[in-house]
Amino acid sequence: MTKFLSNFVLLSSALIFLASFAVYTTYQKPRAKKYNGPRIIYQDEEGKPKYSQGSCKADSECTPSGCSSQLCSSDPDIITTCEFSEDFPDKNVYGCGCVEVKCVWYK
Repeated sequence: MTKFLSNFVLLSSALIFLASFAVYTTYQKPRAKKYNGPRIIYQDEEGKPKYSQGSCKADSECTPSGCSSQLCSSDPDIITTCEFSEDFPDKNVYGCGCVEVKCVWYK
């Protein structure tokens, strides 16, 4: 009887594990696809990236920083003056990310 019970527990545990794994893989959130299209960088008159600071290897390393979130930087703790300028990138148009190992605003 004890052998039957131990086999039953082992089989039940294996089935629960397989069912949990199936549910996990079925309902896992899809990962964002990497954007491979051309990125238009927010630049100054000289063609240099504007409001950009820091180096990176991936978009996830860059974040809007500063009091007004005007910098795209690899350092999320940057402190800047709190101001607003019409020159700041429009967050509805530009995103902060990694382009050619630099954190930049791009669309």
